[in-house]
Amino acid sequence: MPLLLFKFHCYDESAFEPYILIFILCIRKKIKIMINKVVNNMEKSIFVFNTLTYTQRGREALRRRGIKTQIIRTPEKYRNDSCGYSLLVFDRVGDSKEILKAVNIPVQGVYPADFR
Repeated sequence: MPLLLFKFHCYDESAFEPYILIFILCIRKKIKIMINKVVNNMEKSIFVFNTLTYTQRGREALRRRGIKTQIIRTPEKYRNDSCGYSLLVFDRVGDSKEILKAVNIPVQGVYPADFR
């Protein structure tokens, strides 16, 4: 895409042909949409399981599908009857729920990761 190499700090926009300006504006809008999609999908959630084995299996199932996770101690407020370990999912939380359901790994609860 050679048009992306133009310097956008040009003060004389009339030097560009109108169709090039429209193309640049469309590209800029598409880039903003792509960035918003990435930012909106970057949410952290805590998946609580009944056993450490389910936690480990869940981590592996999500890792194989490219979802970044980490096993952590379950925060006190989410510990109901869990094993004490949870899975911190960094992104694609909706996909993660579906994947775990598809591979028959029961999730006790999904909570926001607000480490404040």
